[in-house]
Amino acid sequence: MRYELNMVSLRHILFFILLVLLTSCQVDKTDHSLLQGRWNMVQAFREGRPTTTLKDAYFEFLGDSILKTNLLQEDLIFKYALDGQKISQKGQMNIDYQILQLTKDSMQLYARIKKYDFNFFLLKDTLEAE
Repeated sequence: MRYELNMVSLRHILFFILLVLLTSCQVDKTDHSLLQGRWNMVQAFREGRPTTTLKDAYFEFLGDSILKTNLLQEDLIFKYALDGQKISQKGQMNIDYQILQLTKDSMQLYARIKKYDFNFFLLKDTLEAE
């Protein structure tokens, strides 16, 4: 009887360990199709304070890993790579953006640019980009 109880307990423990390992090893991947399109800045924070200097900023994710943005005050085109929840912008200025939240119509990004912490709140442009 004691042997049966130990085996049942051992099975429960092994099942629990397996469950924890499987759920903790899931890779958090971003759906690349959700990212595609133009995203307009609705609010930006620099060092935790609202900033209006980025009020007309946008990000446009195009095919072939192309990112078009005016974040640096002029329209520029970069290559980008998506790795899990990280967007790596490559080119004139390398910036890593952490995707904090992404739905079909809204996105929140975090980036550290020139020693400043930024949080960006964006909405998907519902009109076709020209």
